Amino acid sequence: MCYIWYNSKQDFELKAFYRFVDRIKQIYPKLPICILGDSIYAAEPVFEICDDYKWKYLIRFKEGRIKSIADEYGAIKTIEGKGEDEEVVWVNEIPYNNRKVNVFEGTVKDKKGEKRKYLFITNMRVTERNAKIMIAVGRDSMMR
Repeated sequence: MCYIWYNSKQDFELKAFYRFVDRIKQIYPKLPICILGDSIYAAEPVFEICDDYKWKYLIRFKEGRIKSIADEYGAIKTIEGKGEDEEVVWVNEIPYNNRKVNVFEGTVKDKKGEKRKYLFITNMRVTERNAKIMIAVGRDSMMR
């Protein structure tokens, strides 16, 4: 019997993800895929896999996860006058490790009527037309 020790649940999930994606790519080499994930997937190896396989991703983003992206997003958001009173705010093409990422946030009322802010990172261009849809999809995937 073999036991594998992981430092955390996140470590286990990421290792499983790396094994899983190779198998999915082998079985469905041309299937268009969009990875939905929580903030542990906001990491360079995940972005690189998605770039290599030409997959999309929509990942919950916590500002402390990748500081350089969070700082750039906050600075551009402030310069462009996008603020807390807006329902949806986004910044496209934030440079990060030889790629461009897009970050957006939305404020949504939960079932109790309380406002909750959701922040996401993606490689899909965010527009006024698709931002609310992506927030709904990303939020719903986190609720399951």
